[in-house]
Amino acid sequence: MYDVAIKAYDEVLKIDPMDEYAWRNKGIALHNLKKYDEAINAYNEALKINTQDATVLKYKEIATAHKEIATGLNEKEIPLNSQKAPGFEIIFTIAGLIIITHLLKRKR
Repeated sequence: MYDVAIKAYDEVLKIDPMDEYAWRNKGIALHNLKKYDEAINAYNEALKINTQDATVLKYKEIATAHKEIATGLNEKEIPLNSQKAPGFEIIFTIAGLIIITHLLKRKR
């Protein structure tokens, strides 16, 4: 499901590379696939657009901690709020498709 979401966000970003939400959500999908470097890069792109986005800053911090744990660089405890709710993948993918539909309609 996350691969589908990433493709959807890539399509959004082709239309509007300054869409900070697409960058953030792409980062979340990559993070959930344990592609931490790519997720951090996506979060950085979102932060280029909105440097004060506290949500993206937190997601980047969590992705960095997960990366460090995965590579054995530290033993930091992962925040509890980083756990996903049931059905998150489906909702996340649907949100991406809704954004694409909205942007395509706006482009006409």
